[in-house]
Amino acid sequence: MHLDSERIQRLLHGELRSFDEAEVRAHLTACASCGSDVARAEREEAWMLERLARLDHEPPRFTVKMLGLAPRRRRPGWGRIAAGIVFALAAAGAAYAAPGSPLPGAIRHAVEWLSVGWHSVRPAVRTPVSSATFPAGTPAAGTPAGIAVVPGASLIVAFDVGRVDTALVWLTDGAEVEVRSTGGAATFTSGRGRLSIEHRGPPVRFEVLIPRTAPLVEIRFGARQLFLKRKQTVIARSDPTRAGRYLLTQSSPER
Repeated sequence: MHLDSERIQRLLHGELRSFDEAEVRAHLTACASCGSDVARAEREEAWMLERLARLDHEPPRFTVKMLGLAPRRRRPGWGRIAAGIVFALAAAGAAYAAPGSPLPGAIRHAVEWLSVGWHSVRPAVRTPVSSATFPAGTPAAGTPAGIAVVPGASLIVAFDVGRVDTALVWLTDGAEVEVRSTGGAATFTSGRGRLSIEHRGPPVRFEVLIPRTAPLVEIRFGARQLFLKRKQTVIARSDPTRAGRYLLTQSSPER
């Protein structure tokens, strides 16, 4: 009696009990047909594992800024396709290794197609924001918008705004300076040591979140310095609220 596909797979995966394995191996020494089936199953499994290993690599690293700049191209959902192939393999079960089965060939073509598709969606290489000016764009009026930057040794947050605009500032445990806007259209531009915010049109309410660990952060409205954080010292042209927040406006009084 020849070996069926289930026993061949169990042999390859070391799932046979010791006396069953001894019996199977004794049969293989006398049966050239079964030996050929086992050798073919080994080759097909090795081929499949090698192809899957090509897909098993660290995923591309994205940042919000990269996603905002990257050209938009519609691609198939490779993750969903891969999941479908895995499900099909599980459903096929022992039919994969059956002699003469067309399933290994079909899966081989699917994996080759998946490999090509996966590598075709790598993100474009972008210059790091920390070493170049980054325009964040101008959203439609009334659309919430914002930007987050690492403050480094020092950072100037410069607002080119109207007299009716306000900025609510507070300290956080985060690692980045965040600036958010609501109520109008604002343009954010990040360069080395400077974050510029321009606004034209209806009044805008800005929120500025500053890390407590930031060494030096300065906030300017036009030419006026309204807020300065140097290490643990804060100097602002407004008194903090009970929640520790500072409300800054272009008309904030001199201190």
